[in-house]
Amino acid sequence: MSGNNDQRGAAESAYNASKEQPDTLFACLVTLLRTSTDAEVRSMCAVLLRRTVSAQAPNTTDGTKLVARLSPPVLASFKQELLSAVEHEAERSIRRKVADAIGVLGRETVRNGSWPELFPFVLVATRAENANLHESALQIITELADTLANSFKAEHGTLKAVFAHALGNAHSAVRIAGFQALASFLLALDAASERAPFQELIPLMLQ
Repeated sequence: MSGNNDQRGAAESAYNASKEQPDTLFACLVTLLRTSTDAEVRSMCAVLLRRTVSAQAPNTTDGTKLVARLSPPVLASFKQELLSAVEHEAERSIRRKVADAIGVLGRETVRNGSWPELFPFVLVATRAENANLHESALQIITELADTLANSFKAEHGTLKAVFAHALGNAHSAVRIAGFQALASFLLALDAASERAPFQELIPLMLQ
């Protein structure tokens, strides 16, 4: 956030050093995200959380992610706080960053079944009257498109209904997010036979 190169360099060094204590790093970032009254601070925390979720653990060569080093209580709290943040954050740009972070973490955890609460949360959010939450849920689906296309085949019918509902929504932001989510999902499908049931949504996409 600082325009001073020395200060930014020192902050970057402190951030990198803090990766040696991932529990503390994640807990501090998510606490600031949830409690700071400064939107710029919350925005930076959301960016750093997304970056940190996808970061490789220090002193490893096998691709182990930093998030895999979190203790179970911290990881559980982190997941819950991210979902609470995307539900209650007032600033749209910050919600988008949080949704991105959820999507990145979801790609690391949903496929192996270690975040079973995420998909049900997303489904409920896509039925919410709150357009902000609905939009965020669709952004998460966009981030998870590959995982949902290939590992959630039994839910494709449910997702079709989610996309149809979004494309017919009264709020333009929800419709746009629905279009993007459906496009990402279709691109992630391997077989034409899997894409065929979604063809009837094309008129809604063209409206």
